Amino acid sequence: MSVSVRRDLLGRTETQLLLGDEVEVLEESGGWSCIRIPDQPAARMDPRGYPGWLPTRQLRRLDGSPPKAERLVCRRRTALHTAPAGPVAVAGVCYGTRLRVLGDAIDGWLPVGSLGHGRNLWVAAQAMATPDNPGGGAGLLAAADMFLGTPYLWGGLTPHGIDCSGLVHLIYRRYGVQVPRNSEDQQEQASPVPLGNERPGDLYFFTRGEEPAHHVGFVIRRGVMLDACYTAGRVTAHVLTDDRRRTLAAAGRFGG
Repeated sequence: MSVSVRRDLLGRTETQLLLGDEVEVLEESGGWSCIRIPDQPAARMDPRGYPGWLPTRQLRRLDGSPPKAERLVCRRRTALHTAPAGPVAVAGVCYGTRLRVLGDAIDGWLPVGSLGHGRNLWVAAQAMATPDNPGGGAGLLAAADMFLGTPYLWGGLTPHGIDCSGLVHLIYRRYGVQVPRNSEDQQEQASPVPLGNERPGDLYFFTRGEEPAHHVGFVIRRGVMLDACYTAGRVTAHVLTDDRRRTLAAAGRFGG
């Protein structure tokens, strides 16, 4: 679902939420809710979480007992079913979605909880993963490779459309690492890496003059990156163009 800076979706979407993401409701007005998203840090906007508006009807109150375990969708998309291998109840559940696992797998299917549904649903166990260590930059790049060809969408956070910082945020989310939502905040919080010493899975940051970072991408090798590119209109892997080389300002990484 899309989150806008104003009480309509006629303007530009600023970010998106995945199924089951928790938010803090700050205000309700005319069928719209002003929210903060704690899992999407945005220090320059609100250090407590990304702020914005979305239709109130898209929200559900969190209730029920605590989950037995939490896993994340590790495929581009999957579906929730009414029974193991049964009819689809919720289609298009996207990569990085957190689901409450309610029990052990049965014949390759996990019982999960989903807000807005009065009963347990089922998801293919192979579509889920624990938020474990990616195993270094190679693991991050392997996950990012799944998004090659995905359309570029400002504010996007799904395989239907994604932006540059959203791709970075989502890949790290899959591995249980919370990084900021926007590229300028990502650069500020990443550990600096001297240009020339970058390694696969690190991040390239791009700026113009004294402005904060406006673009970010994963380093494949020196001078080559994978990014959600607004000029190409999709997620792509490519050698840095002349313009990218001129605006390349820094490299960084999260974790070791």
